[in-house]
Amino acid sequence: MMKKILLLAACLLLPQLAAADSQGSFARLFQQAVMQGKAGNAFAAGYACSTANQTTTCTSPQGGSVTQNYSQWSGTSGSATWSYNNFTISAAGITMVITGSFTYNGSVQPNGFLDGTLVGNLIYDIKTPTTSYGGYNIPAQTVHANVGITAQFQASGAAAVTLNINGTPMTVNWSQTQLLGYLY
Repeated sequence: MMKKILLLAACLLLPQLAAADSQGSFARLFQQAVMQGKAGNAFAAGYACSTANQTTTCTSPQGGSVTQNYSQWSGTSGSATWSYNNFTISAAGITMVITGSFTYNGSVQPNGFLDGTLVGNLIYDIKTPTTSYGGYNIPAQTVHANVGITAQFQASGAAAVTLNINGTPMTVNWSQTQLLGYLY
């Protein structure tokens, strides 16, 4: 159950990251690498963003903010950092509050693949309502998940991802398209 909630969290979260870059360079290149072009996730619609000094801050209508600093990104390479301050997303009775940060260091290759590393630590506090499924009642739950992530993107299109969720490590190897397809 926790893995499903965290996957939902990731699906809700990363479209906001791309939207935060109002100058578009990193977000556009990142989205091209995903080969999707989606404008964002409807579950987290309604956030408002402002940009100053190569930093974009988006506030959620449910509370909190996410700030992207892309001052170290130039053209097709560099570094970009996202910081979450109680950024809140609510959908279908589920509320998720995110705190923490992550950084991408690397480039986007001419073939559209990322070549670099994404490293971060995010804390998710997720509240779910009471739910009925197949005649069973599932009580309301609160999940606190401390998620460390390291994703190594390779110019060949591969991605090696190490997650550490509340002290439990797991490693997956996907293509970049698979990995980012789950996140977008």
